Amino acid sequence: MKEGLSLEVPRAGLCIAQPKGAFRYGSEPFWLSGLALEMVPDAIRALDLGTGSGIIAGLLASEGLTVVGIDNHEDWLPAWHQTVSRSEPVGSFSLVQTDVRAFECIEKFDLVLSNPPFFPAGSGPVSPNQWKAAARSELSATLADFVRAGLIHLAKSGKMLVVVPRERVEDVVVSAKAVGGHHARTVFIGARRVIVVLDWQSSSHISVSVDDHGPEVEGWYRRVGCKT
Repeated sequence: MKEGLSLEVPRAGLCIAQPKGAFRYGSEPFWLSGLALEMVPDAIRALDLGTGSGIIAGLLASEGLTVVGIDNHEDWLPAWHQTVSRSEPVGSFSLVQTDVRAFECIEKFDLVLSNPPFFPAGSGPVSPNQWKAAARSELSATLADFVRAGLIHLAKSGKMLVVVPRERVEDVVVSAKAVGGHHARTVFIGARRVIVVLDWQSSSHISVSVDDHGPEVEGWYRRVGCKT
């Protein structure tokens, strides 16, 4: 294993390499992946915007999907090599270094997921740790950029899921409406996080609240073969 990387096995057949001392993946990837597969159980292709370690892409690929994960942080490349080479998913996933604003793909995706940087540029101090800074703060692409890119690549019958702090829900909704997207569902998780579901077709909006350690969340973990 390349020096400076640690390995984690969140589920059978999936090995995630992460730089030691970097920003670690948390609960959000499991929430997004599990809920997405509940909502679109027949999904075949998925796109993960701001993939980081590739955990979301790997979880979905382990459930048989073909997944593309993109991230603009080129320092992830050595970790991605280890992740892809050590994992044996039922489906497949590729991890690509590019800006969300520059990504192009002819085929559309049934699912688009994103766990983007939570904090707007200039909204507070930026971590001196480059990994944590890239994961937490909008250093290049904005939340609106993530939403626009996701909807551009979303199939007409697909769903886009974005996890954000509660104070940024309206930013997601406004960005989606600006390109003709619809706000289909809001899932409040505990006191701090929200998954916003977007699509092209919904005519109504559903809002629900779940406990971050409740049965709904446990079900999302189980859906991707993991335990809470």
